[in-house]
Amino acid sequence: MLNEMQVRSEEFSDMLDLLLQIGKGTTLRDAEAAIMSVSCDIAKAERSDIFVYDIESGTLKSRTRIGRSSSQRENNSRREVEVAADEDNLIGYVYTTGEIVSVPKRNPNDPYEWDLSFIADNTSATPDEVFGFIAAPVLTAEEEVQGVILVFNKSNPNDVFTEHDLFSIEQISRFASNAFKTWDSIYEAQHAKQRMETLVGMIKHISNETDTNMVIDKMFQMSRSILNAEGITLFSLIQSDDIKMGDTMLRISKSTRGDAIGMTFSVSEGIAGHVARTGELLNIKDPYNDSRFNSDVDKEKNFNTMSLLCVPVFQKGRVVAVIQAVNKRTGKCFNEDDEHLLQYLSESTGISLAQAALFNQVMMDRRQAQVDKIFIQVLSKRCSTHKFVTNVMEAAKVLLDMQRFSLYLVDHHHHEVWVTVEEENIICVPIGVGIAGHVAGTGEVLNIKDAYEWPGFNQNVDMRTGFRTRSVLCMPVTSDGIDQTIIGVVQCMNRMNNRGEVTTFDENDVKLLQQFCLQLSVVMRQMMMEAAITKMNVDRKSETVEKSSTAAPVFSLAKQYRTDLEHEQHFGNTTHSLGWALKENYEHNADDTTAHIINSVSWALDTLAMNEFEMMHAFEVKLEQFCLLENHNIESNTIQMFITRVKDSYRDNAYHNFHHAFHVFHSVQCILRSKSIGYLNSFQVLSLLLAAICHDVDHPGHNNAFETATLSKLAIMYSDDSVLERHHCATTFTIMQEEGCGVLSNMTPPEFAQCRRIIIHSILATDMKEHTELSRKLALLADNTFEEFGKDTQGDLYSLFFSVVLHTGDLSGQALPINQALMWGEKVISEFAIQAEKEEALGLPVAPFMKQAHDPVKAAGVQKGYIDFILKPWWNQFVRFFDAEEDFVKGLGYVNEVRNFYLEASQQPDPENSPKRQIRVMGKSK
Repeated sequence: MLNEMQVRSEEFSDMLDLLLQIGKGTTLRDAEAAIMSVSCDIAKAERSDIFVYDIESGTLKSRTRIGRSSSQRENNSRREVEVAADEDNLIGYVYTTGEIVSVPKRNPNDPYEWDLSFIADNTSATPDEVFGFIAAPVLTAEEEVQGVILVFNKSNPNDVFTEHDLFSIEQISRFASNAFKTWDSIYEAQHAKQRMETLVGMIKHISNETDTNMVIDKMFQMSRSILNAEGITLFSLIQSDDIKMGDTMLRISKSTRGDAIGMTFSVSEGIAGHVARTGELLNIKDPYNDSRFNSDVDKEKNFNTMSLLCVPVFQKGRVVAVIQAVNKRTGKCFNEDDEHLLQYLSESTGISLAQAALFNQVMMDRRQAQVDKIFIQVLSKRCSTHKFVTNVMEAAKVLLDMQRFSLYLVDHHHHEVWVTVEEENIICVPIGVGIAGHVAGTGEVLNIKDAYEWPGFNQNVDMRTGFRTRSVLCMPVTSDGIDQTIIGVVQCMNRMNNRGEVTTFDENDVKLLQQFCLQLSVVMRQMMMEAAITKMNVDRKSETVEKSSTAAPVFSLAKQYRTDLEHEQHFGNTTHSLGWALKENYEHNADDTTAHIINSVSWALDTLAMNEFEMMHAFEVKLEQFCLLENHNIESNTIQMFITRVKDSYRDNAYHNFHHAFHVFHSVQCILRSKSIGYLNSFQVLSLLLAAICHDVDHPGHNNAFETATLSKLAIMYSDDSVLERHHCATTFTIMQEEGCGVLSNMTPPEFAQCRRIIIHSILATDMKEHTELSRKLALLADNTFEEFGKDTQGDLYSLFFSVVLHTGDLSGQALPINQALMWGEKVISEFAIQAEKEEALGLPVAPFMKQAHDPVKAAGVQKGYIDFILKPWWNQFVRFFDAEEDFVKGLGYVNEVRNFYLEASQQPDPENSPKRQIRVMGKSK
């Protein structure tokens, strides 16, 4: 008995020592190995193993095997063993029931009650070679089973497992539970730290991205990494032109299920739609019991959504995307940590998307400025067709990163498209053949992901050159006429991303190319004649193709512009539209607000809110944007001295002051940006802008009638004929002759004569006595009867156009948002009132409309009559002439709004509601 107690004491001492080894392990694997070692030694077993429940797979896995002998311990590596957590096998039975199973000694002929086939995977032994075992559950203090400890076969074949062995293994399982619990806590802390470090590192990485697609890709990768979810989907909010306002859609931009990318849903549908509408985070444990969940996709794809986490992505306070994760791999559902991590990621993604969008816009503005500069150079001098196509190719590659670009010209007469390969060498393709031919025939925009999958693509060229055409974006270039004739086709090939990889063209690329084609259409007007001659010469030299005149269709397309080209020779030799050919925003040291005002090209810009510095600075900026300083060799100092002298020469009148001059200048430059103007050269644009800023310089504050009635020096000098307008012209050129103010001094005599003629002609047209005749001619222009003016080779068409543009700018004060229009109207009335007082003091007759200037109600009636009989008819014709372009349609709308205000005010006798008081109130509210 004493010996037995001594043996037991030694065994307990050994077990205590061995159990202490469990706590010394640096990893969970070390702890498992220590437990196995203790089990083998205490039970004197040949083998031991431990199975731990794996949440992700729902099975019991064994990673560690220990043998009692030294050779076995040195060779205990083997593949991971996995058994089902059910009662069919021994380990599953113990895990499921929590019972200890012990077979002290088995007769080799007796079968086992449980499946022991996993033994063959676990050791070199077979199930038949297992003669005894103990399988004990690893229980927590709450009696929850975490795993199973297995020992089998006594080291001495003659021994059997005893009750003492059973007791010892049961105690070891208790120690193992505590060890697992400790290591689980450590593992969770380490895992949480690792997830956070990964998230922070990835967010730092994503914040440096300037490409929107890369931001989305990295966000997608990060979501999968930190959540360990079975599926991740990114929904983007879209609002296309064919979708009714308010019916915003969700498009799958990125998904672990590739076949779902591109699918669209209404925001009124599904969990993602709810998150997009409300901006709420949703963590749903059982989606099928949630009425908002749409299970149709699961049924179609035979998928089972067990858990779902959905988070909105905000940008500038509104939802722009939704991230949705489904089926947590390491648990039944997503937890609160997952919510915080994904929400933090979504917030960072929103900021990164905004930064990327801003950067992309800046870069695109710079690229657009480069494109504009190239087109200006093309327009500023004649060049061959091949050189023109080369320049267009250069501009297109600046705008879009791609490997190849082609510009095809369309020959409708011979039903073909053609492209220059080199000087006097072209390639012709029948309309309807190939991608370019298809677009030329249908006018369709083609965005092809892989050219080889497009049925009509000819791979022979690729085979000869070794080039591989993948993505293709092909688009027609149309004329500006009513019939929108296709005059060219642009074809972009192999879009490149920031990593230098070939990718596909997206919706933004399509929009950019559409804008490019609009610009190209205007530029191609100049090349019609040159292209016709090129095609004709090549056809004549061809011995294999018999054609009477390939130039005929090109001449036909150019016919509508020929009269303009001929008349333009009166003013210059080149035709080019500067309405779109603008540089990027001018750089200066002003603050952001001032910079925005100075660079603004908005028709509704509130020029009354600008100070003198901003107006003078904006004048130089606008000339620079039109490339006028560069084209005409005008120094910046010269412009600054000139505009300073002009500003100083304007008197401090209520209305006819420098503010009015700058407003007219701003209106004229807005008109010149119109895409419908394609036949002005650089001299004409410069002349019009100088005429606009100087059109009322040194205005005395009263009209021509006052000058004539008082026999002023100006009236005597100019013989009562457009007295003030002629004075403005004279003052303009007097300033230009002053030292340092010679803005036209670097021009040749013919060039100077051209600019002087346009400036004088345009300023004289601002005399209101010319309004009726101008209105009649504008009506003819609006009816598209250009031929009536085109018969006169003296350039009357251009003269009329210049007059219309400056006169419209002069009449634009009431074609503004009502708060601005009313302020301008009050200034006019104030100036009328001052002149009326002078006339009464001199005993001169006072015009009826000026007599009423002191009466607010009657003054409102004067303004209403001016709009009805002068302004509104003019603007109706002007809008028709410019094909109802958006800014001018808005201008006409403002005119009607102001007219209605004055109508109501003219019928309001209450002084408290007088027009003047309302004007001041509205002026303060702007």
